[in-house]
Amino acid sequence: MSLFVNRWIFVSSLAVVMLLSVLPADSFGRLVNFPCCYEVRFSLQGRIKTCYEMKPQEDGCVHSFLIENMRGNQKCIDPASTWLKEKLEKKQITCVPYFSSSDVLNDRAA
Repeated sequence: MSLFVNRWIFVSSLAVVMLLSVLPADSFGRLVNFPCCYEVRFSLQGRIKTCYEMKPQEDGCVHSFLIENMRGNQKCIDPASTWLKEKLEKKQITCVPYFSSSDVLNDRAA
């Protein structure tokens, strides 16, 4: 193959790897589909499985914590929720910040 084709394949592969690296995935490597939180709740039933901090977005998504319980139910919880603040302060749960691919691209452009 020519040098041009080799470079094109390399650059294309690199672009795919970069795109996949900013997409959230669960522990099995499957892509996770996060909803946008337009409204929040103050309570959640069941034990917490995962927690993600959702930042406000230009499309109307509000600052919230997306929490999934052991049954797989996902709820957007208000950051002002007392029980959530206590669990975070006592380090009983860890909420990973969720960054959309547009966040990462905007940060790189700045």
